[in-house]
Amino acid sequence: MSNLGSLKLAIGIPTLNRVFDLKITLESILKNTILPDKIIIADQSDDDNTYKLIKDYQNNSNADFVYLRIDKKGLTHARNVILENLNDIDIVTFLDDDVTLDKSYIEHIKNTFEKDKKVSGVQGFIIQDKIKVLKEFLKLNFNKIFGKPRVYEDFKNTYPLIVKKGQIIESEWLSGCNMSYRVKDIKGEKFEEQFILYALGEDLEFSHRLYLKGKRLLMNTSALLVHRVSNTGRLPSRAKITMNFGYRRYMIAKYREKNRIDEIFESYINFLKSQLRFLKYNSPKKFYDISKIIDESLEIVKLYKEEIDNLNLENFNRKILEELKK
Repeated sequence: MSNLGSLKLAIGIPTLNRVFDLKITLESILKNTILPDKIIIADQSDDDNTYKLIKDYQNNSNADFVYLRIDKKGLTHARNVILENLNDIDIVTFLDDDVTLDKSYIEHIKNTFEKDKKVSGVQGFIIQDKIKVLKEFLKLNFNKIFGKPRVYEDFKNTYPLIVKKGQIIESEWLSGCNMSYRVKDIKGEKFEEQFILYALGEDLEFSHRLYLKGKRLLMNTSALLVHRVSNTGRLPSRAKITMNFGYRRYMIAKYREKNRIDEIFESYINFLKSQLRFLKYNSPKKFYDISKIIDESLEIVKLYKEEIDNLNLENFNRKILEELKK
């Protein structure tokens, strides 16, 4: 495997109790046409299985593995620890621990930074499930199928389901399962550690923050990957929906006009509810169950909305943690 260009690239992977998923991800990295200069594993697991796996790679592979043990759990915290350990790295590629890279993924990402000195962030293209694409066709949602990665006023974000390979697409946000940044362009930036646990929306908050500051973000559709979406460590439905609503309101409060928070947040909720209209007739029981969870989650957000609007998530997060114990 050969090096490419002068830029040094590190892959950073936060992981929590997913040693089998992580191994598949690492094998796909090692099969790439070029290796990263470093592979940094930020391990928050409850056992030492991940440590043993990385120790084995350190002893038996040509890649430079860096193992970081992190006692405090949280995706954003782990990403920030990776940022603190880049040293002489020029590009950091954050991957989830449940992705499979195409063999030329790293080469295409690195090439994008080499060719365009003004680009600050790059993502590849997640190969989409055909059933998911078909569902959007049935909804006639062509903007979602073909449109570029956009962020609307209410922080509704879109991601194309179908692209032409070889395209370079301007983006307003980057997907957290595979997002790369030029290190010098994100100096001083941190992931929002008030977003706890799985931290729904942390990738949107970080990448769109850069976009709003004038940083250029791109998608290279030649850099392909599969997001396997592991079931390990996912949040229960109500906690997940509550977190999503609270954190979306936080982003609206942080980046939009203060006197329009309620209006913009309501727009986001109305959009989500509109997506359920097909369930209402095709699966009434499921429609009822999801609608009930949405209403319950909104009541929780309502209790803490003043604090959220003042960018304080402490008590809201405490409530999420209580929900997980039920």
